[in-house]
Amino acid sequence: MSRARKRAVAAMLLVFSLWPLAQHALVQRFRMNPWKFFGFAMYTTHVLKPAVEVYALDGGRRLALPIPERELPEAEAERRRLRASSHHCGLLARPDRLARLVRDALAPSEGVEVVVVRPYIDPRTGRVTATRESHLYLADGRVIEELGAFGR
Repeated sequence: MSRARKRAVAAMLLVFSLWPLAQHALVQRFRMNPWKFFGFAMYTTHVLKPAVEVYALDGGRRLALPIPERELPEAEAERRRLRASSHHCGLLARPDRLARLVRDALAPSEGVEVVVVRPYIDPRTGRVTATRESHLYLADGRVIEELGAFGR
C-alpha cells in the first residue's frame, strides 16, 4: 500500500472514530435530530416530527391561527418548510420568516408567536416527550425566545 493511501485510510478512520463526539455535541447544542447527520442510530427510530403553531397576540388575547392555505399560501409553505427543517436542524431552523409573513398579512396589534413543539426521546427514561420553544415577535420589533428544557 502506498504512503498516500495509508494516510488517506488513517484520516478516514480518524474522522469515522471522532464523528460520534462531534455529532453528539451538535445534537446537544442545537437540538438537532440525533438520528440525522450520520448518527450511528439513524435507522433505528420512528420519525418524530415537530409541530409548528402560530398565534396572533391581539388586544391582550392569544389567538390560535390556522394558516388558510388559500389566503396565505406563502405563509403555509413557510410553515411546512420550518417544520421539515426543524426536524433535521433543530434550533438552527429559525421561524423569523414565518412570523414576518403572518404579521404582514394579518397585522395583529401586539405581534405574533410561533411555537415549535419538538418531540424527542428522553435519554433517561427512553420515552417520547416534547419540549415547547416559544418565539415571540412583538409589534415593536423585539423578539423574545423561551426554549423549553431538553433532555434534562
